[in-house]
Amino acid sequence: MAPGTTEQIAYPIIKKRFEKRGIDSEPLLAHSYERVMHGREYLRSIRNFWRVCSGVNEESKRRVVKFLSEVLNTENYPLTVLDRLIESETAKIVENSYRATILAFLDEWSIFAERNYVDLKKVIEAIKVRPTHSNMVFPGPGIGGYFLPKDGGLGMWSYKHIFGFEDDIFRITPAAIDINDTPSLHVAQLVRDSLRNMGKTIAAAEVLILGTSNREDVGDTRYSGSEIIVRKLTEMGADVKVHDPYVENWWEFEK
Repeated sequence: MAPGTTEQIAYPIIKKRFEKRGIDSEPLLAHSYERVMHGREYLRSIRNFWRVCSGVNEESKRRVVKFLSEVLNTENYPLTVLDRLIESETAKIVENSYRATILAFLDEWSIFAERNYVDLKKVIEAIKVRPTHSNMVFPGPGIGGYFLPKDGGLGMWSYKHIFGFEDDIFRITPAAIDINDTPSLHVAQLVRDSLRNMGKTIAAAEVLILGTSNREDVGDTRYSGSEIIVRKLTEMGADVKVHDPYVENWWEFEK
């Protein structure tokens, strides 16, 4: 959700409907964004995870805290209640944009490592010994899921179209979005170059892609890096086959 949506768009619409129906009370609106881990721990992660929330007014905050406290394990995973709705909305966007930016940053260094015969996995493990860098992630063949690739764009969109600012303050976020589209293309190029080194061409190759979902142990293919790999290899002329035990129909290719 783009920051500002709840208070700047949803609230005025609901307020007008209240007035047309003769309802004098203020609408009660709250926001608490999704924090879950897809896969085997999906249901458990809904209840046993730290959540952030806020409300349009104090009564909204009180009710959303009461509701979440009844359905979530807030005793072991306390709620973070922010002062304003936009703060809760922005937390979601920054949380995902941060991770996407780190992945884009490390993708650049993965190219450096590849060209200089550096084992980047060992490098990252050596860095992670330092507590301040313990959450450093290893880059993969593109970032997947329905949030990391797009959430930074939602923040940029709201800055201009909800809040009306005309200047361009975002430089790192759009660059990260663009960079994160390239790792999957690079995988296809590596396949092509490997075949060339063996004296073969991509046009005569049969390529098997193992895994089409955007994360291990799930059947969700939205924004999967595998999709770009398959499309690029097919464009190069390869005969591509895919297999994923969690995916029965890959809807992006049903069109």
